[in-house]
Amino acid sequence: RCDGRAHCSEFDMAGLQRVEPSNLAQFLRREKDTIIREWERQVLSDPQVPEANRLPEPILRDHVPGFIDLLALRLDQSRPTRVPQESASLQLRESLVAQVHARERLVERYSISSALREWAHFRSALMFCLKSSHVEASWDDLTIVGSAIDAAMATAATEILGGEATAHARAEEEVERLRSLLDSLFASVPVGIAIVDRDLRYVMINDNLARVRGIRPASIIGKPISEVVPPEIARTVEPHIEHVFETNSARLDVPMFGRMRKTGMQQRSWLVSFYPVRRSSGAVFLVSCIVVDITERTRSEVGRNDARVTGTALKRA
Repeated sequence: RCDGRAHCSEFDMAGLQRVEPSNLAQFLRREKDTIIREWERQVLSDPQVPEANRLPEPILRDHVPGFIDLLALRLDQSRPTRVPQESASLQLRESLVAQVHARERLVERYSISSALREWAHFRSALMFCLKSSHVEASWDDLTIVGSAIDAAMATAATEILGGEATAHARAEEEVERLRSLLDSLFASVPVGIAIVDRDLRYVMINDNLARVRGIRPASIIGKPISEVVPPEIARTVEPHIEHVFETNSARLDVPMFGRMRKTGMQQRSWLVSFYPVRRSSGAVFLVSCIVVDITERTRSEVGRNDARVTGTALKRA
């Protein structure tokens, strides 16, 4: 039995069976910093975990030191002197630490692959340091540690996949909201609007502009400009759109004239502006065309000019 000295061994609950403390638990406490440094070295040198290199050390380490402390505690609690409830409580705490760690990795935009590779490196670093220290660990203790790491990896996968699914759902909702807003804008503005891609095909067109051609908007989407508008107008419009794609700069108030229908329509006048639509990187991937019909304005100006010329001629006469 224990003689009261501080270094006496532990006994089971009945005080009869002598139980040695866990060598692996002692190793984890003693070599915690060494394990973490080796883990950091492996993670930072892994090109398949690029996210790690943009994190400062405290955020990279995150909850890993606490996870090691909990592992050591659970190894001690797994000894026959402890009751099962204590071990279950520590398992829950490990799970919570792994869950918080995974959620913070999600915030740092870790992919699921990177998060799992971090835990794989943790296992590798721990085993490397254990082998280097020549500590003899029992099979039961190694099984407990391995199971805890497996559980942490499962938690990481669940949390990040769940977070990505939630983010995807929110992104879809935002896209739908913006699409509805854009559709409302397209329908309500008193000018013609069209958006075309690099192949000069219509991506969007509003009712106002489609009505000029006498075609439903849905029947225009996906078609090239040359199939929708008369050839002389296509030959005028296409070089301006290509210029915007090439230069990443807008072209404003370009005057154009013509007939959008072969019959039953007088010649019209428009001012057309071409704007680049850029990705977050700044690259142009679409061009928007804003078409303002100025036919009546042009006719009024011509009429005023004609009246002015006539008046001048009468005075001279």
